[in-house]
Amino acid sequence: MDMQPTDWMKHKFESMRTLMRWSTSTKDDLIFTPVLDLDLLDPISWCSNLEESDCECFAKALNVLPAGRWQQRRSPLFPKRREEIPSSLQLLLSECEDIRNQTRNLSQAQSQLEVLLVLLLVAKKRAESARSDSSPSPAERLHWSLENQVTMPYLKDETYCMAEGQVDYVLWYGAWEELETNLVVSWTGGDIDEPPFWNLVGNMAKIHWARRETGRQPCIIYGIMTDGAKWTFVYINPKGRYTTRVMHWANDQGKVITKINHILDEASTLAATASNCKSPLQMSVGQSSGCAILDVLRSSGDSEEERDPENRPDTEKRDEGSWEV
Repeated sequence: MDMQPTDWMKHKFESMRTLMRWSTSTKDDLIFTPVLDLDLLDPISWCSNLEESDCECFAKALNVLPAGRWQQRRSPLFPKRREEIPSSLQLLLSECEDIRNQTRNLSQAQSQLEVLLVLLLVAKKRAESARSDSSPSPAERLHWSLENQVTMPYLKDETYCMAEGQVDYVLWYGAWEELETNLVVSWTGGDIDEPPFWNLVGNMAKIHWARRETGRQPCIIYGIMTDGAKWTFVYINPKGRYTTRVMHWANDQGKVITKINHILDEASTLAATASNCKSPLQMSVGQSSGCAILDVLRSSGDSEEERDPENRPDTEKRDEGSWEV
């Protein structure tokens, strides 16, 4: 689907520090080079969204590559200790199984995923609130947003383009303009023969690259791709090397819940210091890199002026598209 230029999108591009050029080297590898003179750019022609086959090339262009054997052994997806489901989550697992047994179609199966994500976050907030001396606890900053588009502008053969990709759920631990998330989740149920693995990795790569290139730490990110039965976890380390782990709900439901809970633990730790190290005069990650995570439902119903985040009240900036739990 071809994108049409809007004043809002032009403004966002013009406010960026650099654009990136997607070009082909002699080895047919895709590389990025900065485009520094924005005044010379006239965004007249727009290319369509990236095809599934392009997502792998795009991720490689952002220097996100498979991890080596040594890096795989050190990945948090493969902990050295045996994973045991916490006793506090045993009841949650039973509730999820009850919901699963009542699931009869794909729509209900996706609803089950949403229930699982929300209940895990509720359990995390309650547990931290009970033992936290501070009020509110860092976990209170955590929230989910749903139906998001991860976007990044680039130039390909002198054509002004936008790389878009959809993720169903994003876990936020801080400010959206700083891309302060450590988990994106994609639902793959339906008539898809093969899960869109590179679409997920491509979206993760955009977020990872944007935070890494603007000097934000940490720049690690997790991804989950699931149809409710098969769960594929992806982890990108600080150097841009990714590892994967596949689990099946029928045999590994405890491991699935435990792994998501570990990711929530990390997000809660990150929430304690999120956005605190940035100077007031420093450009945000979104402004510097052009990468953004947009709320599809909210953006489709807003005017261009309302869609511009700079015109929104602070409360809306913080809680855009979130589930209150």
